[in-house]
Amino acid sequence: MEEDGGDRLRQIHDELSANPEQHPKSSSWLPLESNPEMFTSFARRIGNLPPEWSFIDVIGFDNEALQYTPRPVAAVILLFPCTDAIYAARAEQKKILAQELASGNLTPAAKSVLHVEQVASFGNACGSIACVHALSNVDLSITGPLAQFKETTARLSTARERGNILVASDIQGLSDISASDSVAQTECPDTGDTYLGHHYCAFVSVNGHIVELDGTKVAPVDHGPMSSDSDLLQEAARVIKKGWMQVEPDRIDFSMVALAKTR
Repeated sequence: MEEDGGDRLRQIHDELSANPEQHPKSSSWLPLESNPEMFTSFARRIGNLPPEWSFIDVIGFDNEALQYTPRPVAAVILLFPCTDAIYAARAEQKKILAQELASGNLTPAAKSVLHVEQVASFGNACGSIACVHALSNVDLSITGPLAQFKETTARLSTARERGNILVASDIQGLSDISASDSVAQTECPDTGDTYLGHHYCAFVSVNGHIVELDGTKVAPVDHGPMSSDSDLLQEAARVIKKGWMQVEPDRIDFSMVALAKTR
């Protein structure tokens, strides 16, 4: 895999689809489907997610549909299609992020989050990484293996170092158990031999800013301050419509799950 020459997301998907034998079952993680119960199961296993919080489906991106989601919402996970238009938009964004990273000009919000790189041996683990990103950057009581991972990596300077530690951690076993859970709506594909054509990323609120966390991007993305009269879910929907859905207006395979206080 190239270090800096292309989009890591495209490289990972191309390698998984063309050379599945390069991602042996002994190392790659099973993919999590876009299923809020599965994300909740994983979150409880790795972080002892408090019982009053769970991931739930968001039924739509317009303001009326968003009102059906319980509040507060601590994090949002997006599933989006990997298309040429989206890759092109990511390439333009990467130029800006790379310059900010190289010059040390990431915003305070982007600098303060825990960001994990999706290193090659994760395979199709972007759902697990999105969940780790969501849980690691919210103000909830998270304990267990995820808390230990955060403590272990607290002083590391790069997302790649954190990715290498996560991919070799006990969290893989818990992720694979969750991917094979009885709540799954589809048969769990074999590790590393299924090209899904979609990708997950997470959104959290940091010091009043909405920050995107994607293991295939070179840095977290600060999408700016949130409006005083909106919340994270509304802001995430706004950012997603502009940055993804308007780029691919004919695609309907976008979906969101929200980490919400449901009781």
